[in-house]
Amino acid sequence: MNLKHILFDFDGTIIDSAPCILNCYEQVMSDLNITPSVPITASIIGPPLTDTVAMLANTEDEVLIENMATAFKSFYDSRVATETPMYAEIEEVLAWLNEQGYQLYIATNKRYEPTMAVIEHLSLAKYFTDIGAVDQLPLGKQKKSLLIQRLVKEHNIEEKEALYIGDKLDDYQAATFNSMPFVAAGWGYGDWESSHTVFNSPLQLLHFISNYNG
Repeated sequence: MNLKHILFDFDGTIIDSAPCILNCYEQVMSDLNITPSVPITASIIGPPLTDTVAMLANTEDEVLIENMATAFKSFYDSRVATETPMYAEIEEVLAWLNEQGYQLYIATNKRYEPTMAVIEHLSLAKYFTDIGAVDQLPLGKQKKSLLIQRLVKEHNIEEKEALYIGDKLDDYQAATFNSMPFVAAGWGYGDWESSHTVFNSPLQLLHFISNYNG
């Protein structure tokens, strides 16, 4: 089948969100006097916020997790729009795909409010048919795999006519859950093995899509 629908992850795929995100995690840990259980590096970016703060504090204490998440949101939401650049070449790719008639979507673990703040600041909304964030799903079902499933259902997407692009293993797993082809954004935060299709720049990805046979 011909490729018609292209779904993108956001952090590490369209935007270079690491510096702002990591700085905010560091501020949360410092203000709450918590020693991180793992180094605060780009490798922690990707999972939902509550999963990440729980991992950093090595805790299952729901009150502490909520306090950490609230503190992170306060720091991050005040800075995210102006401190988050898109990757070089990304807008060129999005514009070309849009002009060629592909339907473009975002499926991200990032919360909807900061996602839209960045998109509006960078004037990217015009390229996308729909923008989905996991916090739009009911509690207990806030998973990227289920978000993609929702987009597939709402837009009548045939999985074989679609492609999901992301930079982390959970992106690959979410695409696989939905029987959707996947390629890795090697310019992001993931560490990919040769068993995956990986592109090191957005323009390499664009060349691949322009010659895509499904």
